Amino acid sequence: PAHLVVIKSTRVYQKGKLCEYDSNLILQMLGRAGRPQYDDSGAAVIMTSLHSKSLYDLTVKGAHHAVESQLRIAFIEHVNAEVWAHFRLRKCAVTFSFLPAVSALTLAG
Repeated sequence: PAHLVVIKSTRVYQKGKLCEYDSNLILQMLGRAGRPQYDDSGAAVIMTSLHSKSLYDLTVKGAHHAVESQLRIAFIEHVNAEVWAHFRLRKCAVTFSFLPAVSALTLAG
């Protein structure tokens, strides 16, 4: 986190072409503004070209689309990683009795 986030450019080379950053990436960078333990607010500056200004105005105001979590897509992998990390750190046996519950959760989602 930082009190001030400055995005110096909104364009990047991808596959040999100059492209605008994805709006989700811009929102993620802007979300770093503000340090809850020190500040009541944060500030962000986007430096972009004049023809891209309206795109980022809409992005910042939330008119583009809602930001949604993608955790559901890879939930099982995250759970498995946590179990494996716990197993490796504790060097103990792990019971897998929770797997049917996790499978039911993903089917319901």
